[in-house]
Order: sequence, then structure tokens, then C-alpha cells
Amino acid sequence: MYVRVYSFGELAESCLPAGRGRKTKQNAMCWVYILKSQKDKGFYIGKTNNIDRRLREHNSGQVKSTKARRPLIILEKVSCDTDKEALRLEKKFKKGYKREQLYRKYK
Repeated sequence: MYVRVYSFGELAESCLPAGRGRKTKQNAMCWVYILKSQKDKGFYIGKTNNIDRRLREHNSGQVKSTKARRPLIILEKVSCDTDKEALRLEKKFKKGYKREQLYRKYK
């Protein structure tokens, strides 16, 4: 088990008031999302830190890979604590058993 030792004058992030924590790319909340095309019934799996903005981008044609497959609906969204965790989950959905589960669940 890893224990963080704080030096004099340094506060643990959990001791800071709400909204005062450090915002870095590593500890920002991320989302893994699954979209389904209403046009060709295909899936798109991605990750983002702002799910509403990203869905608007997909449906407005700003994303090259989904531009021709609009309209898209969101099937599932999973929150992750870190970007690294979101990347791992995205890869799981795109490969192997999780991909098979996805197709069985939503086809």
C-alpha cells in the first residue's frame, strides 16, 4: 500500500474545500460513450471529458468518422475517474469480449 507523506504547509487535496482541488488531465473526470447510428445501425465508441459537447459535435458533422452516419443516439455512458482508466475501458469495448457483449445487447 502506498502512503503519501505531506510536507509542512502542504495540504492533502481531500482537505481543500469543494472545487479547489487540482485540475489536471490525469485526475479530471472522463466519460466512455457508445453511440449508435440511426442511418446504418453501426456503433461508435469514444472517450471525452465533456459528454454533451462531444455528442453535439458528432451530430453536427464536426467529427469526420461519424459525419456520414448521422443522426447518432447515445446508448451508454460510463464515468471514469482518470483519463488512463477511460482509455483502458474504451479499448475493452473496442476489442474482445466486451465488444461481443455490446453487439448482443444493442443489436
